Amino acid sequence: AQSAPDLSDPQSDGALSDDGAPTIDSDGNVSNGDGGQMAGGLLGAHAPGRTAMVLALLVTGTGYLVNAGYVGSMDVAVAVFCTAVVWMLLPSTENNKDAAQGEEDTAQPEVPPSPAAPEAAVVHQVDEWVEPASELARGDPSLPRALDNKWREPMARKFKVRSARYFARKLKLPAERAPAFRPIGIQGYMRGEGAKRLRNLGAEVPSLAQHMASKPASYFLLVSWLIPGPPYISVMFAFERAVAIGEDPVLDRMMEEFVQGSDADRKARFKYLPSLDMAPRMVMSGMKLIGGEKPTMLCNKLDSRFYRGENYFEIEIDIASSKIANMVTGLILPKVKSVVVSSAFILQANHEEELPERILACNSCNGIRMYDNIVHLP
Repeated sequence: AQSAPDLSDPQSDGALSDDGAPTIDSDGNVSNGDGGQMAGGLLGAHAPGRTAMVLALLVTGTGYLVNAGYVGSMDVAVAVFCTAVVWMLLPSTENNKDAAQGEEDTAQPEVPPSPAAPEAAVVHQVDEWVEPASELARGDPSLPRALDNKWREPMARKFKVRSARYFARKLKLPAERAPAFRPIGIQGYMRGEGAKRLRNLGAEVPSLAQHMASKPASYFLLVSWLIPGPPYISVMFAFERAVAIGEDPVLDRMMEEFVQGSDADRKARFKYLPSLDMAPRMVMSGMKLIGGEKPTMLCNKLDSRFYRGENYFEIEIDIASSKIANMVTGLILPKVKSVVVSSAFILQANHEEELPERILACNSCNGIRMYDNIVHLP
């Protein structure tokens, strides 16, 4: 079968490279199509039982679909985020069998040493948005990997973006400048008991609408995720602009074009970069096997809507419109309970004068139990 085109980034942002679909031998070792071991012991001592086999079959099937051309690498990045959302939706379970047997080892990918020089940017302070009906809040930045049901602001340099010489050398480097927007909150909502989808959260969530109205001189970026249901849950990532107008003329122009432009223009710019920072070892190996974390032109693949308010712009993304995301949601639930996942959003640089890319906004979710903090709206 012909290889599926890489939809993750139209200009050399990477593609799956394995020639054959993965296979699983009788010992639970996962191998590529040429017989080489790719993730030995995926079903080893830390992953006994039916749940591990289901996850392994999911990994194998997804790898086959990618290599056969039925799904693109775009879906892999969607799977990473959807897996993280599933973890967030799980309620706390202190007395289950896994707790009795001891938690799995967690794997942490190697992170290159941070440069000593600070990020060059003028970053203004922002105010946290507080939802009175929820315990979700900003976490301690000195504990970036704590699983404490908090959200954080990750360092921009952990994400690689198009460098100043990208069009000449296809070179990506850690982000040099602070994000244009800073996170002010993460929260999940449901209309009643979740029989219908809740859309346009910027206008429908009272606490968020009041927070933005109280700061008319500020500008806000909202990214809302529609989780497959029923029950239908909507998750809000909220950010406030921290780089003032005039400090970065290229950013000013790109934001103006993004907000004022057509939906087609927006979809050609809005890029999502996930980073699965910490997860059970079996899951980390599985996600690497099916492609890992790749830049994704998210709105080109998933159904999206855009809303404009007096001082905000909202991007609404329907996860249910991805088949692979629905598959992961249904099969990963029995096993996974804790994760640290970071998300970066970028307005893609399509011209030389727009380089190097600047991250628009980023945040991290640290062991968030979203289900325990769902706010029900009338």
